[in-house]
Amino acid sequence: MPNRDQHPPGLDPSHIWSICSSAAPGRDRHGNALLTGGPDGIHVYLPSRAGARGARTALSLVGYSVLRNTDDSHGRHLLVRGWSAEALDARLIAMRSVLGQLAANPGSTATLALDRLGALPAAALPGRAGQQQLSRQAAAQLLRWIFTTSGIHAPHDPLARPADAGCALLISAAWRLEEAIEDLAARQVRVAASAVALYPALRQEMGHDTARDTAVRQASVVFYLGSRVAQDTARILRNARQTPDAGGSRRSAAATRASPSNRRSIRPEAQGARIYPFTGPDAAPDRPPKATARSRGRTFPPGRAGRHP
Repeated sequence: MPNRDQHPPGLDPSHIWSICSSAAPGRDRHGNALLTGGPDGIHVYLPSRAGARGARTALSLVGYSVLRNTDDSHGRHLLVRGWSAEALDARLIAMRSVLGQLAANPGSTATLALDRLGALPAAALPGRAGQQQLSRQAAAQLLRWIFTTSGIHAPHDPLARPADAGCALLISAAWRLEEAIEDLAARQVRVAASAVALYPALRQEMGHDTARDTAVRQASVVFYLGSRVAQDTARILRNARQTPDAGGSRRSAAATRASPSNRRSIRPEAQGARIYPFTGPDAAPDRPPKATARSRGRTFPPGRAGRHP
């Protein structure tokens, strides 16, 4: 567990720890790592140089300012100095792109999953267990794409805010966009699970392309998106770019910490290990998902960044 030493304001050791763990290569997933705090930031010691490279990339993508120390640690020592306004702004742009792609075609993940079955004859299509495995693979691929494109989603302390009010506003926008992306990603995977279940019966009567399109179309209308955050991303990003003036920086930062909406964002599971909502049991394909408290966290290591189909 990360040490709770003194460090600059706005740095959450648990958040940094979770990102480093998610970015670690498989062989380092259960290795030893160490976090220590100091006036210059949080020092992270990884088990290997490969783990340090992955952690530095992942932390920078989320918006942290990270240095790789040139000491006797053989490249395994990182220093997280704080938040970078430039990196945060770049992340918001990437998150908006991810959000737009997920919202534009709710059936894209389902289409990708079903195309893996196109070469199989109707009699050789997988049963229920195989369908669940295919849905999990589609979820993992989607999650990797999200994490490598716009940053890893990990548990965070909503009250950990940097002293700079401009950075604090950008971080608030990123947290809200994480929720919006999770809503849309969860819908993508639920549509995929439903379409995979519908596909075998349709293939008995028609070819792959027609059966795939029919299954995706039917599954897409079953699940709805109930998050107002996901439907109002333009306002979130616009507010995030309103940099407060120097005289009002302290008041704005205090308002951000004390606002009722921020208090409501604190969930009981915030301090524990959390998983992405769509990596659990498959949702029932015959009814919309119930509204539940979202949970975020890491499950899969990032893969190569690329365009989501």
